Amino acid sequence: MEQESALRELRERVTQGLAEAGRGREDVRTELFRALEAVRLQNNSCEPCPTSWLSFEGSCYFFSVPKTTWAAAQDHCADASAHLVIVGGLDEQGFLTRNTRGRGYWLGLRAVRHLGKVQGYQWVDGVSLSFSHWNQGEPNDAWGRENCVMMLHTGLWNDAPCDSEKDGWICEKKAQLLTPPSALEPRPLQHVVSWGLLTSLAPGADCQRVFSSSSTAAESQKHLAQHSPVQPSAWALGPPCRPHPNSTHADPT
Repeated sequence: MEQESALRELRERVTQGLAEAGRGREDVRTELFRALEAVRLQNNSCEPCPTSWLSFEGSCYFFSVPKTTWAAAQDHCADASAHLVIVGGLDEQGFLTRNTRGRGYWLGLRAVRHLGKVQGYQWVDGVSLSFSHWNQGEPNDAWGRENCVMMLHTGLWNDAPCDSEKDGWICEKKAQLLTPPSALEPRPLQHVVSWGLLTSLAPGADCQRVFSSSSTAAESQKHLAQHSPVQPSAWALGPPCRPHPNSTHADPT
């Protein structure tokens, strides 16, 4: 009787262990697939500018289709974390001219007046005008109320009333800085054990790995493992990863 009871208890323990190991294996798969998807999305988000924006020398530009006033145009740009375009030189002006598509656009440039007379022009960032690309005979401040500057379809500039709704606008903002995967800070991920296999994702976003290791119960804060080492698995994605300097895991290669 005692032998049968011992065998029954052993079977129950084995059955329970297999069930727990099966759940652990599913956890491993779930975590791995989530990490792979995160890397895939990261690799697909390498464009420096948002959709429908054009990139030029470290900046992003949006050319609107609707028309509105100068102030409303600046608000639209601010909503996109941008500002009306500031033209810094001939190269940038050439880029803008090539993309006018036969339309006129507000620039981020306004007149500075003193006692009703135009004393100069200032960009929306507070910097005074240095480079200019005026149309012939401009700026003429017609009727003493042309305080804003727009770009004609030819690329040449013209001063105009700020409340005019005849033109679209160009927004500008800095392109997002793309950090190479190798320069990313290591991000430790949870380690999961299934059937005595320790599965881990190596630090870094350019590669992922399942490698062999052993662990003890004292390391339960980081690992749930058995004492026996396990066989290395195959690379999951990307090139081999260099072990992190602080890692205690042996490199299977």
